Amino acid sequence: MDVATEPDGPAPVVREVETVRRKAEHLSSRILDRMRLKGRTSQAGSSIGDCGDDYDPDTHFSIGHHWSLAHTSEAELERAFDGLPVALPKDGWKVLSVGPDEHTQARVPTLKAEYVHGEDIFTVTIRIQKRWGENDPDDPRLLVSLGSTCYRVPPGEEVTDY
Repeated sequence: MDVATEPDGPAPVVREVETVRRKAEHLSSRILDRMRLKGRTSQAGSSIGDCGDDYDPDTHFSIGHHWSLAHTSEAELERAFDGLPVALPKDGWKVLSVGPDEHTQARVPTLKAEYVHGEDIFTVTIRIQKRWGENDPDDPRLLVSLGSTCYRVPPGEEVTDY
């Protein structure tokens, strides 16, 4: 549920960009900790996004934090993924769904969860990307896509880091 980005929903909460960025990075780091895997993460970093056509991009923003974890066995990735429905609620996440993604041809294992605590509203989607044969050059990996709801910068400020 993406409450604050609905045009007829509540107005976006006022937050500093850096406050939301730090929260996204903290939540993302905790997800990695909960996986309890050794491997190599992609260059993780948060990014600023807009909130869609219904909101002024100069004053409204969302934060995304996308990364992957690879260089570990597919069995270890599956073990870590299977443990997330129990581990994430310990950090305040509500698991919304776990199972094959019906929107992908490969029906990859996917977990979706939301974190709603006061003014902090985030969602995360975690997928297993498996090797699709001996000639697949990509290592199996977990793909993590964390995003915030829409926020508004304090009066007099503008979003400048798109």
